[in-house]
Amino acid sequence: MKKIYILLLLVAAAGTLTAAALTYNSDGSITYTSADGKTRHVNMDGKTPYGVVIEDERRIMRRRNFTLELIYAGSLSDDLKEGALKTFFSELDAEFRRWIYNSKLPRKKVKIMVSNCRFAKTGYCKRKSLRGITVYLFHKGKKVKAHSINRNDILNKKRRPFLAAEVVKKLMN
Repeated sequence: MKKIYILLLLVAAAGTLTAAALTYNSDGSITYTSADGKTRHVNMDGKTPYGVVIEDERRIMRRRNFTLELIYAGSLSDDLKEGALKTFFSELDAEFRRWIYNSKLPRKKVKIMVSNCRFAKTGYCKRKSLRGITVYLFHKGKKVKAHSINRNDILNKKRRPFLAAEVVKKLMN
């Protein structure tokens, strides 16, 4: 407690602590209003509510004339890929690889995009009013199917491997 109090005193003494109003807008952006009345509009697409940029991660799988691109889509998310979601993404990758090598494949290219909407306060998640994890199947640039998962299910270590298999089954059949 003393460390926090001392830190706050140091910040206040340095003159960097100012009062500001924060407004979450319906378009997913944030507006900051400083104590002197100046406003700053910030687009929050592909960022956490704290302003951290969310990076895409791509994994490409090929077999014969079939290509599957698995993407953790930062632009469709409001939280970083870490912890249980990182594990789920790896399990999803393994399930898609298993499906590719055990299935008769069409000649095409598909994209699988994973959206992680934990907070639903900013960016894409706010505009779409989404919470949870949604996995989208795209073919020729068009969304073909989507499957949503409750975030609490991802946190359940026993259920998580079955969820990855369920997603692959729902999207690829």
